Amino acid sequence: MEIRGSGHLEFDKSIHSRAHRRLVVDLSRVEHLNVYGLVAIACAILHSAQETLPIEIHSPRAAAASNFMSSLGFDQFSRNVGGVTCSLPVTTSAKSGDVIVGLQTFSSSGELQPLQDLLWDRLEGARISNIRTALVEALWELGANVTEHSGSIGIVAACVQRPNRKDAHVALAIGDAGKGLRRSFLEGARRQHPASDHEAITLALTYLVSSLADSGRGQGLTTTVKQALSLQGRVTIRSGNARRTITHSRWDPDNLHQSGTAASVPTLPGTLVAADLPCR
Repeated sequence: MEIRGSGHLEFDKSIHSRAHRRLVVDLSRVEHLNVYGLVAIACAILHSAQETLPIEIHSPRAAAASNFMSSLGFDQFSRNVGGVTCSLPVTTSAKSGDVIVGLQTFSSSGELQPLQDLLWDRLEGARISNIRTALVEALWELGANVTEHSGSIGIVAACVQRPNRKDAHVALAIGDAGKGLRRSFLEGARRQHPASDHEAITLALTYLVSSLADSGRGQGLTTTVKQALSLQGRVTIRSGNARRTITHSRWDPDNLHQSGTAASVPTLPGTLVAADLPCR
């Protein structure tokens, strides 16, 4: 697989199948990228490392992209997970006041504590205190879902973008390189039978629907999405060859599983959940 882009990286338009049985990540012409794209690339690196495929990374020449990737620890991640040295030319180092959850792997919900701390701090205010509490608690189950359903460790990263401005927002993403939603449902104890990755996302967004037989499961993703949208945020779920984007202005709280805009995208292993949340 080859990931190649220019300008502002649109990850799902940058995937090509020219490179077989190896991963090539060519970001040399990329000027900007976001947390969704960075975590998606990290998931591709994790998958290739799990499959012992060769990995080749070309760093961006543009200072903005290089600084962003460095501040989120991409160079250390690529070295530790992919065994590849990624020499990022950094012109501005991260400042002590930057609010960042660096790119990292996790194998349990407890390791998402830095992300929960960031949300607790930046989403303060009496009006949203209940929403904030529900969102932070839902992340625990979402983290558990990654390790229980996917068969893979998870990857997380987050940062506050445009801090100290009216349009400041937390950008976060949680992903994995595992079996994906559809296969998880097909192999699960409850034996759901989604016919496609799109249908699997619909099932995953249905309250109390889970591949596990435990009663009460199936709340993590739906609660996370609902609370994020209640904060006037935007959420993207990607699994296999399907992507669903849901915005606060176009969703039905009673029919979350039918909300949002669906798109077909190049197939990737695993699942990725990303959100943008307005913050102080």
